[in-house]
Amino acid sequence: MLELAFLAHNDAVDRVLAAVVRELTAVFPHRILAIYLTGSAVDGTLVAGSDLDLLPIFAGEFVEDEADRCRAWGRSWQGAWPQGAWPLDVEPACLAQLTQTGATGLKQSAVLLAGRDIRDQVPWEPLENFRRDVIL
Repeated sequence: MLELAFLAHNDAVDRVLAAVVRELTAVFPHRILAIYLTGSAVDGTLVAGSDLDLLPIFAGEFVEDEADRCRAWGRSWQGAWPQGAWPLDVEPACLAQLTQTGATGLKQSAVLLAGRDIRDQVPWEPLENFRRDVIL
């Protein structure tokens, strides 16, 4: 199991993040290199109703329908936790694709939640792609 490398300093959120790491690595054993956290849980603006933005990074290429299953796992999370728990926004990526396309958001604003930090292996994406994907 991967250990938490980041704490939100909110006991309830930290419990959810620990459970997320535990469950995600159990569902995809030996496939997840790292899990990153972005958004309000990182920048300190998390409020009731916020979601937890997760970027699980899979080793190599995706196998079969891993990306779809990972997103579905994230969507199923809402019903698994008590009322008021934070929904998950899960956007999986694979290292093979990231090393080809780059990932500015991952490099610039994500924090390592668990696993091995792979950001030094990922190039910056072309500015026009970043604008299209994030800014616009």
